[in-house]
Amino acid sequence: MRPVFTYFLFVIIWVVPLGAGAQISPESKADEILSKLNFNEQLALLLWTTEDNQPTGKPGGYISNDPDYLLENKNPLSYAVLTIYEGVSSSEQSAIPFPSFQIREQHTKEAIDYARTIYTPDFVLDIPLDKNVMFYGIRISGNTAKLTPHFRKDSLESAIESYDQIWWTLKPEEAVSELTQNKRPSKKLKKVVYEQARKSLIKKLKRKVKNEPATSEQLDEYTRWAWGLYSSGISLINNSAQLPIKVLDTAYFCTNTLGEDVYASFRRHLNFYVEHAYYPNALDFENLYNSKRLASYSYVVVPASSLTSIQLGNLNGLAGKTKVILVWFNKELPPKELSTQITQILVPQHNGVTEALVPQLIFGALGFTSVKSPISYAPPSISTYPLGRLQFGPPALAHLNTDVLSRIDTLVENGIRQQATPGCQILVAKNGIVVYYQNFGFKTYENKSAIEDNYLYDLASLTKVTATTQAIMFLAERGYLDLDVPIAHYLPEMWDSDKAFIPVREILAHQAGLYPYIPFWKEVLPKSDLSSALSHQKSQDAFQIGKGTYIAPYLQDSLLSWSIHSKRLRKDNAEQPYGYRYSDIGFIILKSLVERLTNQPLDDFLDQNFYAPLGMDHTTYTPLCKFPSDEIVPTEGNGKFRFGELTGYVNDQNAALLGGVSGHAGLFSTAIDLAKLMQMELQLGTYGGTQYFFPETVLNFTRRQYVDNRRGLGWDKPSSMPHGPTSELASPRTFGHTGFTGTAVWADPEHQLIFVFLSNRVFPDPGNFKLNELNIRTRIQDLLYEAIDYNN
Repeated sequence: MRPVFTYFLFVIIWVVPLGAGAQISPESKADEILSKLNFNEQLALLLWTTEDNQPTGKPGGYISNDPDYLLENKNPLSYAVLTIYEGVSSSEQSAIPFPSFQIREQHTKEAIDYARTIYTPDFVLDIPLDKNVMFYGIRISGNTAKLTPHFRKDSLESAIESYDQIWWTLKPEEAVSELTQNKRPSKKLKKVVYEQARKSLIKKLKRKVKNEPATSEQLDEYTRWAWGLYSSGISLINNSAQLPIKVLDTAYFCTNTLGEDVYASFRRHLNFYVEHAYYPNALDFENLYNSKRLASYSYVVVPASSLTSIQLGNLNGLAGKTKVILVWFNKELPPKELSTQITQILVPQHNGVTEALVPQLIFGALGFTSVKSPISYAPPSISTYPLGRLQFGPPALAHLNTDVLSRIDTLVENGIRQQATPGCQILVAKNGIVVYYQNFGFKTYENKSAIEDNYLYDLASLTKVTATTQAIMFLAERGYLDLDVPIAHYLPEMWDSDKAFIPVREILAHQAGLYPYIPFWKEVLPKSDLSSALSHQKSQDAFQIGKGTYIAPYLQDSLLSWSIHSKRLRKDNAEQPYGYRYSDIGFIILKSLVERLTNQPLDDFLDQNFYAPLGMDHTTYTPLCKFPSDEIVPTEGNGKFRFGELTGYVNDQNAALLGGVSGHAGLFSTAIDLAKLMQMELQLGTYGGTQYFFPETVLNFTRRQYVDNRRGLGWDKPSSMPHGPTSELASPRTFGHTGFTGTAVWADPEHQLIFVFLSNRVFPDPGNFKLNELNIRTRIQDLLYEAIDYNN
């Protein structure tokens, strides 16, 4: 008897050309084919594939080019239809690159193996393919040649009726024999096999599949499916830690790895949400000190794939002292001796995607779904609700074109080569998902210390919107501040100045007729009356504002007084209101207004009410008080005022005289921290399950205030004129700001798009304006809008 395998290939190769030339319906053609096949051959057809096997002259990955077919097919195994070229040896497999957040080329085999764990391998069988055959359909590897007990509990009819295709490690004729156990098939089984084979053939004949390389759209569709598959397969068991974690500012976190550290990406993604300490192998030994140290944290997160008896004992002991979260990267259940006080997150597949997803589930960027765990005998997952924190994933999740976004790399690297800036951080978020987060270059041109996620940049004028404006929004919303009342009502010392009757609204919109900038720092230079306020020797109460440079604390009051009593701009017509004129002076005054109304230093108020609750661990004034200097990107000081490199000291001279804390400059931060703040604004005041502002407050502050002034309240806006601060493609609702040191933040509510750019372009020379001349920030924004798929 001719082997079924050979006969099957003959049928397929013969059928396709005939169907292409004859005017026969797919249904009739399917009946014609099946009439020539006996039961075993029809069953072998199902065992083989639901799609055509076609010869191919070249290896490589292809995918089905008909997503509608994928969606109409209810069989989950057939939903992710992939084309995989299989050589004689499984190790020679070549497949579609599996896109992940950081590793763009990761073999599809991981996703396939994972699908086996999600959809239980009991009905999923495997068959080796000839090296010259291209096939369409899921190939699940790693099954034994023996039927599982679970399979035997169900009838063969129901199995075939439920699944369009079954793979087996044996040859088709051997698989048929094994499945039927050499028994005569029943009428019901014959009917089921015929109907399923007919359905499969009709689909094939209708589709007219072509062997074409996968398009970027098809790969994106697959990426979205794969990420959803991975996420749904992660389950939460015994939620003692009450995930997701909502409150960040009163909790302390640490991670502990066991044995070899293979969880770097996992820890990096945890850091995106909250800073945590890292203790490798702290549970590997019976050590009282380690136990006390770990117990001092609010949460201890332990990623692991196995546990020794000592590790298990230490973990159980720790569970009675603090909240322990075990992230179990294993296809099997964790040891049954594990304490019920330990929160368990079961992750059947360990790869870059699942390492990125688990932190998102822990902190509520995503929610656990109440599905049965793919791990055998595991209870159903506990479901949780998302808290509205930023997610992280590939551009395809937000329907952004990966190829277009990759052009950002070339643009920025070219700018660094031309010395527009030594380095930078760039972040892009779309629809609440961080889809692009890259660090480029170095701290300086000489210091080849590569930029990292946690390196702090001097934000310069971004301080106006990320600090002062947030405080003003807080006070105005709660009724402590009326934006249309004269500012002297809140700062009585201003009644004797020409600014007494300026409403706060005009100051925020830069429509108060204030000078853009006044170099107050020149007042403390040698030969000036206040030269004694500047010293190069440390005294007990002096503020350090640079390496070997100190100022007397009374200078802060002097600078405020100078700002209040500085002259306003002249007007040609005294009857006309002032127009738009950007100014630092108003925001220097607003800092004092905030502190007067809150009875609290500005930096403490912001940290308490915004930065700490939002998880902005690396956002602060005077960063050297909290962070080592090697985590701060340097800028350059003024040679007549402060000498040498400025690392951790604010670049703006007037802000320096104010002790580093001002309303117009002084804040330091990272790209990821700023993205959290901007996402809160995009979400109309809500983030991480906490409401910071009412929606109307955000909408009011981010809209234009005056007809001939593009500004909002504090926030900058797109210009209707050429060469504005944003891409010309940005919607009119866009809001953000730029900074002198080479920084920018922009949020576009219409497209739910966030762009953060941080650099130290002022190093080593503040007069270097190549970043602006090359238009790098705006050109990056142009690419973001080009990358948007406007059909989704």
